[in-house]
Amino acid sequence: MSKEQDNINLYLRFLAAMNAPDYDALDQIFSSSFVDHHPGFDLSSLDDYKQALKTANEAVKIQAILDEILAIGNKVITRATLKGKHVGTFFGVPPTKKEVTWTTTEIWRIENGKFVERWAQDDLLGLVRQLGVSLPF
Repeated sequence: MSKEQDNINLYLRFLAAMNAPDYDALDQIFSSSFVDHHPGFDLSSLDDYKQALKTANEAVKIQAILDEILAIGNKVITRATLKGKHVGTFFGVPPTKKEVTWTTTEIWRIENGKFVERWAQDDLLGLVRQLGVSLPF
């Protein structure tokens, strides 16, 4: 199996753990020194990232669907659609029970068979609009 296929398989393990959700499984997939670069949500540890995933999933029962994946060297680039139901307070918005959908594009860096870094761009504007947040424009 190629290094690129190993890296794709690592991402697929993450996706399965996220959708389960099984936050303990992330300890085998991520380095303890993992850093997440996400506009407005820079998280500097695996524990912070796991807590952010748990908080988001408790508010919007998230299921991720992989749309595209590409592995090059020690990086995996993904585009995924996230779907869920708004059942808890999210971005300060009380539960609406609305079904929501948004996309994310991510670059993951891998060292020693684990994720060490992620850069993400989510359609958070589209998400908050679905939750009924009034925007100034």
